[in-house]
Order: sequence, then C-alpha cells, then structure tokens
Amino acid sequence: MILKFIAAATLFFLLTPLLAPASGRKTGNDLLRGCNDAIKDDPTISQSINAAYWLGYIEGYLDGYHDETVPNERRVCLPSGGGLETGQIARIAAKYGREHPEVLHKPALVCLSLALEDAFPCPEK
Repeated sequence: MILKFIAAATLFFLLTPLLAPASGRKTGNDLLRGCNDAIKDDPTISQSINAAYWLGYIEGYLDGYHDETVPNERRVCLPSGGGLETGQIARIAAKYGREHPEVLHKPALVCLSLALEDAFPCPEK
C-alpha cells in the first residue's frame, strides 16, 4: 500500500507539467475532469494523480477563503462549524460543471467560485 502511494506521488510530480493545458491556465473543463476523477470509486493511477492535484487546488481555494487578509466582499458563505470536506466540494464542483457547461471555458477559479456561490450563497444584505 505504501509503495503504491510512493509510486503514485512520484508519478504525480513527474507528470504534473504534462497535465497542464497548452496555455498553462487551468479551466473549468480541467476542474470538472479532476473532480470527476476525485469522486470515482475505483480510479486508475492517472485518475488518482489528477484527483490529487484538484483536491489540492480546492484546499488552496479554501485557504484563500479563510485568509483574513483577503477583502471580505464574499459571495460565498461556507457553512461554519466545520464538516465541509474537500470531497464534498469536489462533488459540488462536478455537479455544477455538468449542469452549466457554458462556463467550463472560464478559469477553474471562476468555475469553482460559481459552483460554491450556487451551493452556499451569502444572505442578502
């Protein structure tokens, strides 16, 4: 099991540059593929590598969300008290991408924000 993890991690670091689109910018299409890979029951090694990348991307988004130095004009209000897991966010992003294919050409950050805004809108002020 540990050897499988080490092999997958090594492949991830070696293949990550190859997974990037030609423009170098990740899009909603990439996010959708990664989230679909993350929620598969029995992914292949390459799907696991892709899923690991996108789960890390989501974690980075959450780190930015919780960063108190970022201006607080939020349109996404994540539930307080914990319990929201990265895998749940991957499911939300995948569902949003399937239901809104018209936005998948946009940057992944925009698509993830739109998905979370749809799932967790802030109350009207």
